[in-house]
Amino acid sequence: MPPLKLGYLGPKGSNSHQAVGTALSHWQALKTAPAEVAFHTLTHLLEALVDSQVDIAIVPYENGLEGTVVEVLEFLGNPAHNAFVQAEFLQVIKHALMVQTPTSSTDLHTIYSHQMALGQCKDSLRKRFGSAVQLIPTASTAEAAKRLSELSSEDAQGIGVLATQTAATLHDLHIIDRNISDASHNVTRFFMVTTSPQWDPSFPRFKQDNPPLKTSLCVGLHEYPGVLTEYLQVFQRYWVNLTKIESRPTREQYGDYRFYLDMEGDLASIAEGRMLSELKARSRSFHQQGAYRCLG
Repeated sequence: MPPLKLGYLGPKGSNSHQAVGTALSHWQALKTAPAEVAFHTLTHLLEALVDSQVDIAIVPYENGLEGTVVEVLEFLGNPAHNAFVQAEFLQVIKHALMVQTPTSSTDLHTIYSHQMALGQCKDSLRKRFGSAVQLIPTASTAEAAKRLSELSSEDAQGIGVLATQTAATLHDLHIIDRNISDASHNVTRFFMVTTSPQWDPSFPRFKQDNPPLKTSLCVGLHEYPGVLTEYLQVFQRYWVNLTKIESRPTREQYGDYRFYLDMEGDLASIAEGRMLSELKARSRSFHQQGAYRCLG
C-alpha cells in the first residue's frame, strides 16, 4: 500500500508545515511515515485534494487575531467541491522576524510574509519600524524566507521577513525577534480535510476515542425582516452553543449573502434530528460540514 499523502501550504518550514507535525501527534503510531506534499498556494492544495493527488489536506481555517481564512471558508462551504472536514486542532503561532545577515537588520523599510502573518504582527511592526514600513504579502511565510535567502547581500539591505524559526534555520537567516505577534495568544485553528464524508478506515486512528464534536454550516436564508433572528433562535431553543457566525457575499447579486456558522455538537443527533430538519426547512440553501472531531 502506498504511503498516506498529506498536503499542506509550503514550502517546508511554513506554519502549515509545522501543523502537519501537530496533526501527526494526534494520531496513533504509524507503521509507514506519510508523504508530506507541499503546495505553493491554498487553492492549489485544495484542488489537489479534490483531484486525489493527496489523501488529506491540512489547512488553516481561522486565526485568533485575524479571523477566518476566507479562501478555505468559501471552498468548504461549496458542496460542489466534495470536501469534508474530519477534525480540527489548534496550533500556537510564533512569527519570528528575520533578515539575511546581522548587518542588514538596521532600519527595515520592507517586510515580506503571508498576508495573515503580516496582519497578526502589523501593530508591532509599525510601532518598531514606523508607519512607512512596507508590508508585502507572499504566498506563504516560508516562501518569504526562501526569497530573502536568494537575494544578493546588497538587495537584502533593509528587508525582513516574518516566518518560523525553522524557516530561518533552513535558509540560514538571522533572527532579530523570535516572537513579534501583536498578542501572546496567537493561535490558528487547522482542519484535516478529505474527500470522503467519513474517516477512511485505512487512515490512522486518532488517539482520542471520543473527542468533542463540532458542526459547521453554510446556509442561505430567505429575504424578510427578522429572518436571521428567527434562524438563530432555533439554536437557543435546542440549547446549542454557536461558537462562530459570519457572512460572505454569494457573488450572485449585490446584497445577497450566505451565513457560515459553527456550533458545538453533532447536529444530526440533536433531538433525534428534529433540529436539523427545522434548520433545513428554514434555509434557502443548506450545506453541512461534520460532525467533526475537536482534537484540542
